[in-house]
Amino acid sequence: MEVLWNLLAIFTITFIVANISLAALFSIVSQQFLKIEVKSRKLLLWLIALSPWIIGAALSSLIFYSFHSDESPTSNFSFLHWHHMSDFEWNSWHGYIVGLSSLYIVYVIVNGFVKLWKHKREIEGLTQFATQMENGVYKIDSDKSSAFSTGFIWKKCFVTSDLLDKTTNEELDVVVNHELAHISSNDPFKKWFFALLCSFYFKPISLRLKLHMTLSMEQEADNAVISGGVSKLFVASTLIKIAKFNAQNDLVKDNSLVSNFGADVLEQRIYFLLDKLNLEPINKMVTATLLLLLVAISTASIDGIHHFIETLFSH
Repeated sequence: MEVLWNLLAIFTITFIVANISLAALFSIVSQQFLKIEVKSRKLLLWLIALSPWIIGAALSSLIFYSFHSDESPTSNFSFLHWHHMSDFEWNSWHGYIVGLSSLYIVYVIVNGFVKLWKHKREIEGLTQFATQMENGVYKIDSDKSSAFSTGFIWKKCFVTSDLLDKTTNEELDVVVNHELAHISSNDPFKKWFFALLCSFYFKPISLRLKLHMTLSMEQEADNAVISGGVSKLFVASTLIKIAKFNAQNDLVKDNSLVSNFGADVLEQRIYFLLDKLNLEPINKMVTATLLLLLVAISTASIDGIHHFIETLFSH
């Protein structure tokens, strides 16, 4: 059991180093993300959100394998090890870091699922007072012009009566097809899960990551509408028209759990639709190099951080 707790300590240190390194890098280059093609940008954002977990788990597993095998591929790398692997004391910095990190992870995950449960109850309440239309779309009587999609298993698209009254049939088709594209891609669930992963970053970085993901999802849904034969200019004009009414969705308490045809990242979406943004594919060589550098920094930091902390606190 002591080995397991030490592995959790290794995972925590690696996670923190990778998290801080990625946050620093992202804060420098985040503006450049707007120039990357949508699918490549989404993949890169997922990589940033998942990398601390993947690197932490991979290095913990590698050190565990090295501990049990004399023929480990890491046997020639003296820095990739952990002192006193078979010993663990809760009344030490090892114990404190494992305890605090475990409590924080549990808190974030529980808080995320509580929000999810409350949102589910909220959507169930809205559904009871909504009228089902074609294509599984539900109409809500409201003086707000809004349309959004939600749901992870039983997915639904909602539009308000005010939006129906203020849009033409062609404009409504754009809105509905945009929301159905979100449902087809399972964006509400992905948006929630991505936000959960981002919760482990510093708040300014977390907000920026979520904003980039929201923009990417909206642009991808806009592309789905355009691929159906609708002109980019008409999609842009529809978006601006609805934004003038009341684009922000205040029918649900937490907008991070829905995909909303609204004013989110409006300016960038308009530029995108009007071909004012020249999007380029991701540079795979640069991305791979940065990822390898991140792994190298995280790997080299394990032993150094361990020794440094040992000089300040007793084991």
